[in-house]
Amino acid sequence: MRVCGSVALGGSADPAGPAGKIVIIDDTPELLDLLDSILTDEGYEVVLCQDGARAHAVVEQERPGLVMLDLRMAGVSEWEVLDALKADAATAEIPVIVCSGAVDELQAAAPRLRTLGCDVLVKPFDIDDLVERVQRAFRV
Repeated sequence: MRVCGSVALGGSADPAGPAGKIVIIDDTPELLDLLDSILTDEGYEVVLCQDGARAHAVVEQERPGLVMLDLRMAGVSEWEVLDALKADAATAEIPVIVCSGAVDELQAAAPRLRTLGCDVLVKPFDIDDLVERVQRAFRV
């Protein structure tokens, strides 16, 4: 795993591999480790970002095929991150999967998330569901 400040970059997958690159933005180290392990095993190059304030810059630099974004992060509004990604022509078309255990917030945010073209993954999630949603995002 590559590390850049409080941003961990990449698992062991080949960046030129068939699956693609994913930036995961979450402030929970244990979840980042789990997602890194699962998705790296699936052949994806994984870029882990714990710092929501740097998330847009990391996505812009890495140019992933998918972003996974925690709905609740300390120190930064996830909406700021999502709005910045969708407002920037360089990152606007990157699919986003919003992840959260805050079901009420997800339900309240559902219309806005649909408008932004985001998929939603509720924590705790089923690993097969995670992999299926990631694969679907890369097929779109």
